[in-house]
Amino acid sequence: MSNIIHFPSKVDSDWLCFEQGLITILSKIDVSESFQIYIISRMKQVFKDYDFSFELTLNVPREYLDDITVEIVEVNKALQKRTHLLLLSRLDLEVELAKSQGIYT
Repeated sequence: MSNIIHFPSKVDSDWLCFEQGLITILSKIDVSESFQIYIISRMKQVFKDYDFSFELTLNVPREYLDDITVEIVEVNKALQKRTHLLLLSRLDLEVELAKSQGIYT
């Protein structure tokens, strides 16, 4: 058991970065404030739902540690890339949904 408490959690701190990016993008297009609030609130839950991070504890012999670490880093990069693509795809869908519901203006 670790004595380290992460605050805010990784998903929360990652969300803050993602949210700032969303705010920047949405502020550059001609949409209402209610549209921006709607999209950000929808994407916040999506972001948390799409969080695939977890802690992993492995007890492996020291001679395999470097190789396993490299592989875990590669898997993590692939998951991050896939998650980013999923988030962007979902953002497109949320924008279309908001437009169809008349929230865009």
